[in-house]
Amino acid sequence: MDKLMCGFAQRKITPELNGTFMDGYGFRLSPATGIRDDLYVKVCVFINGKQKFAITSFDLCGMSPRIYNDVSAHISAITGLDISQFALCNTHTHAGPACDVLADLPVDYDYYGYVGELTGKAINEAFEKAAYGHFDFRFCNGELTYSYNRRRQPPIDRRIRAGVFIDTEGVLRGVISNASCHAVINTSMNISADYLSVLTGEGSKAFHDVPVLFLQGRGADINPYNPDGLDTEAFILTLGHNLADNIIQAVHDSLKSDKPAADETVMRSVYKNVRIPMKSYPEVSDLEATTAKLMKEYHGTEPSPNKHYILREINWNRMILDRKKNGISPDITVPLQTMELGGIAAFAMIPFELLTLTGNAIEEMYVKRGYKRENIYVVGFANSVNGYLAPKAEYEIGGYEISGAAHWYGISECSDKSEDAVLNAFDVMIND
Repeated sequence: MDKLMCGFAQRKITPELNGTFMDGYGFRLSPATGIRDDLYVKVCVFINGKQKFAITSFDLCGMSPRIYNDVSAHISAITGLDISQFALCNTHTHAGPACDVLADLPVDYDYYGYVGELTGKAINEAFEKAAYGHFDFRFCNGELTYSYNRRRQPPIDRRIRAGVFIDTEGVLRGVISNASCHAVINTSMNISADYLSVLTGEGSKAFHDVPVLFLQGRGADINPYNPDGLDTEAFILTLGHNLADNIIQAVHDSLKSDKPAADETVMRSVYKNVRIPMKSYPEVSDLEATTAKLMKEYHGTEPSPNKHYILREINWNRMILDRKKNGISPDITVPLQTMELGGIAAFAMIPFELLTLTGNAIEEMYVKRGYKRENIYVVGFANSVNGYLAPKAEYEIGGYEISGAAHWYGISECSDKSEDAVLNAFDVMIND
């Protein structure tokens, strides 16, 4: 086995407001008017013998397949890394710049070229700063208090993970944190990382600008819970501190130990493009009838967010009708990725909005391989976002996450076979 080296870096990626549209909500029909807090890309790189890997975390709602490919191309050109050697993860703030997650919003592709360039430079900086050290992975003492499963189902993951990397001199180099939440508090027209901005701010103050990465977990069905009726700003700070204070305390606990020896491990990563079966298209006659009905409704509606929603449905039905007539399959192909530090930690990168049930199932796969639960990072919104991955157990229940959300993404709806395809692929990737 080889000794592990890690390095960290970060860059601001706050856009200049020049007609910048925002992603995350269908009711925002005009550009952002201000900036509440800065957005960042944060980087952790791993070196294990001849193996290299980078994990990045962006304060963005997500990346469409096109944006993911564009940003990846810049990273590869600057770093020399293959697309399989890095993971692009997103905090899923609903107050970031339009990133092609919600279809048809104006996207500034020059901005994402700039983001890719900055990220490549940050990765190179992190490699230059890489040092031998030890990862202390643990669950934080506290959990996420202000959240609930909006599907009205029992499962919810309130755990907060912190992976603290300390070099052999006892110096904190960086932190990789993880929780399952939904950054949907800031519904204003101001660019923001939402309540994850508190983690950036408090972490920077506590650790003198040492990067604290946040990897979003199985939070697609988890919403903030506001029983006290706090206003937006107070609620952002309350949830932000619930997360940040626990992570900061975990770091302080890790730093109480003596200077650590460097971890010895074997790093293994697998990157695989997997075909995901989606729901069959409706019949042509049904699509035509639905489109005609929506057209009539649209023309009788005054300009409003509701009129925009109707237009979204019209465009989706027309798109599906065109694909049906041209014999285009409803199925999609997505990149699945796993990276393991043997005996230390495991990371699963899922290119969907990931619900709790599916995330739990993937976690169990790594547990069976001998990993401790606190060392397993199941990450949603990674390497592009392709709508919600509907759990098979909830498929018959229906609802927005199962069907309607796909219309905003401009893709087909999930089928009862979609989740199985992802789980089966991970089973093979992990156990190969």
